[in-house]
Amino acid sequence: MEYKSTEYYSLKEWVTPDIADILETTLSISDNLILYLPRNIEIEELFTILFQTYEKISKKNNKIFDPTIFCDIHILYSANKAKALLIFIGDLFNNVYKDLKDSIRYLIKLN
Repeated sequence: MEYKSTEYYSLKEWVTPDIADILETTLSISDNLILYLPRNIEIEELFTILFQTYEKISKKNNKIFDPTIFCDIHILYSANKAKALLIFIGDLFNNVYKDLKDSIRYLIKLN
């Protein structure tokens, strides 16, 4: 809960186990990912970590690294205040869902 008292929440400093390891493991299983993160994350830091993780996975699998990453960010509100970010990463989400309501319907269908 300490993240609420800081202006910016650093994923590298505060997430354990290491966020890069979490992303590498997850993206090794699927190219598509949904993250639920605090509203005050440093978005540039997230993109840097994602970029480095995709590059590392590409090298590991002897694939050509494509630096294009689709990312759809939704701000979740409660009582007219931003509470969290819901971030969709991967081609599965590219131009498929126009609003959060449709995205939630899709997530429910997956279960």
